[in-house]
Amino acid sequence: MKKSTVPRSGVGLFPAAAVCVALAAMILFVGCAVTPPVRQTSAITIQQRIHRLIKSGISGVVLQNMVMLRCAGIAPWNRPYRFNGIGDCYGYCRQVWNAILADGSPHREDFYPHPYNPKRWLSISGGLPVNDYPDPNWIRFTNPNVLVKGDLLATAQGHFWGANWHGGIYAGNDHNWDSSHLNGLNGAYKRPLYSGFHYYYKPLHVALLTPPPAPDKSSGTEN
Repeated sequence: MKKSTVPRSGVGLFPAAAVCVALAAMILFVGCAVTPPVRQTSAITIQQRIHRLIKSGISGVVLQNMVMLRCAGIAPWNRPYRFNGIGDCYGYCRQVWNAILADGSPHREDFYPHPYNPKRWLSISGGLPVNDYPDPNWIRFTNPNVLVKGDLLATAQGHFWGANWHGGIYAGNDHNWDSSHLNGLNGAYKRPLYSGFHYYYKPLHVALLTPPPAPDKSSGTEN
């Protein structure tokens, strides 16, 4: 939800002696060695990640329960609320969903009180959409009965940074998980469903409704 614009940093190279270029290259090499970027062999989209989950049998109620488990497991690490793109509303949603989208695991090693870096999953390719407003993949709803546990919710048809946008995750029974100051709770908590939510993200919604494939009994041994 609420994130200030962060200027991108860079290194400028002046057209001077070659030794300056070599020195700059050495500095950059050292920086990469200290903080290596996340390795990605190829770009991947969120649709591809969702397809992989479904193909692996991680869909329907299985996926719903996994999302709820992770919502609760990392919630204490998202208290109090932080308006920084990490511990705010969408930062929390991305921490929940991106880890599952990455490889189909709730990653219990992140759960409180285990040590956890909230930035861990924010930069994966093919994670939750960022700055996609307006996006027709976000579907307007007027009745929460159409929602399922794990649905990604928003106040607008797509995500954008700023104080006028809010996101959360549906928890069932007219409640949601979100990170905010709502209802006097500072940070990530399960709360009564926020009345400002009017959109859900359809690609995830479909996966949350898709039943996992039935077990293959053809390979079983009859006694």
